[in-house]
Amino acid sequence: MSQSHLILWRHAEAEEGFPDLARALTERGHQQARQVAHWLKTHLPHEP
Repeated sequence: MSQSHLILWRHAEAEEGFPDLARALTERGHQQARQVAHWLKTHLPHEP
């Protein structure tokens, strides 16, 4: 039987005062998103 993993993370920081779908990421939010992308790239298996 193969092992499965579930990865959960919170969304990155976004501007306040707008509905969720209209909120842009803050500079910190962009940095957080880049960090998550890097982590995923280095920890997830690569498809052939």
